[in-house]
Amino acid sequence: MSKTKHISKILIVYGPNMNLLGMLNKNKINMDKLNRQMRKTAKYLGLELNIFQSNEEGKAVTRLQRQRKKIKGIILFLGPWQNSGHVLLNTLEILNIPYVTVS
Repeated sequence: MSKTKHISKILIVYGPNMNLLGMLNKNKINMDKLNRQMRKTAKYLGLELNIFQSNEEGKAVTRLQRQRKKIKGIILFLGPWQNSGHVLLNTLEILNIPYVTVS
């Protein structure tokens, strides 16, 4: 009988303009490089990442709601939503899934 390894899934949510990260930090890092490094680290830790970027808060809320039964944690790069993402933060409270915000 083979044993299947359970892999915890983590949702990464990038807020507005994170797709332009390379333009903000010339010659340092862009979102693709960041994602590759995070996936490499996640694989080492036995995690799977689901990465999503949106400039619209409503789309981020919809993604959180749809993924709520499939994920074990959330990492948020809120950007401009840091001070104004009231609907997003309310959704996180309702879902009661562990999350961290990166600013």
